[in-house]
Amino acid sequence: MSSAFPGIKASGASVQSIVAAIKSFSVLIDDLMRDLQIQTRDANGAPVLAPNAWYDLDAYLPIFKKIDTLLGGRGLEKAGSLMPQNAVFPPHVKSIQAALQAPPSR
Repeated sequence: MSSAFPGIKASGASVQSIVAAIKSFSVLIDDLMRDLQIQTRDANGAPVLAPNAWYDLDAYLPIFKKIDTLLGGRGLEKAGSLMPQNAVFPPHVKSIQAALQAPPSR
């Protein structure tokens, strides 16, 4: 299967915000963990996301379609509203405004 976004990754912190938004829907979380091929397990055997890890975007994006299908626009809105809480910026970026003004990295 070819990749739509080869080499592009989603941060573990970003993925954690989705998990927080859908935490009461275990079937969605199970699908996400399986799609991301999470290997790390907690003491109970449940998959554990690493906030500093990076996950393939191709494996991450399908969960948004599943959220929309099962929960609708409100589910997507909740997921999106939690993302800024987990956003990771470089140390020199102290605010959203500073991030928007920063020159693109190369």
